[in-house]
Amino acid sequence: MSDASRRLRTEPLNDDLIASVAAAVWVPHRYIVAEMMKAFAADMEAYRTIIDDLIAQMTRTISAALAGDTDRVDTLQWIAEWSRSYQRMVPFMIRGAAEALQESLVEADTLAMFCRSPEGGVFRAHVLIGAAEDEATAGGDRQRIGDLVDLAFLELCRGIDASREIMPWLPPFPFSGESRAERGARALRYAEAFRVNGSPEEHAAFQAAIAGRST
Repeated sequence: MSDASRRLRTEPLNDDLIASVAAAVWVPHRYIVAEMMKAFAADMEAYRTIIDDLIAQMTRTISAALAGDTDRVDTLQWIAEWSRSYQRMVPFMIRGAAEALQESLVEADTLAMFCRSPEGGVFRAHVLIGAAEDEATAGGDRQRIGDLVDLAFLELCRGIDASREIMPWLPPFPFSGESRAERGARALRYAEAFRVNGSPEEHAAFQAAIAGRST
């Protein structure tokens, strides 16, 4: 898996590379997930605690590397909180479905198709954010770390949208545990970032969408 991470950290980022790396790490990832399911099948709370700790460590590491880049740190927080929401919502009653998916991806051709498909976006996001953490841990290139975070966010959104019909339990949004005041403050921060950084075309598209909803 370290070689796969190195490729994402050093080679030109494109769809072919990301899909290839995702396919390369699927087998070891599948093994790790299967072993964790066996180890924590009787103690879901311990499983969630470990996952929460790993997500928190990842967030701290990447946030430190992106210090001062508030937009990308916000993006990272979105990814991290969605991942926490996902782990809290996934009961072990669907473990069979996850294992069935893993078994169906044993064949190389099927695996390659999945890693390029919209439904594979959540897994691609997982791989990308892992590479971002590795690059941050190594004290590597700040721009590459930011690019990996941006791509992870885009892939995650793509995967959520594509998987909604077959996995309706997927959390649509993160930050499920925040207060109304926290949610309001975050919404204002996002709106200000869009006002400052959005292009005229993006602003026009947003206004058109708002106008369409009001009619």
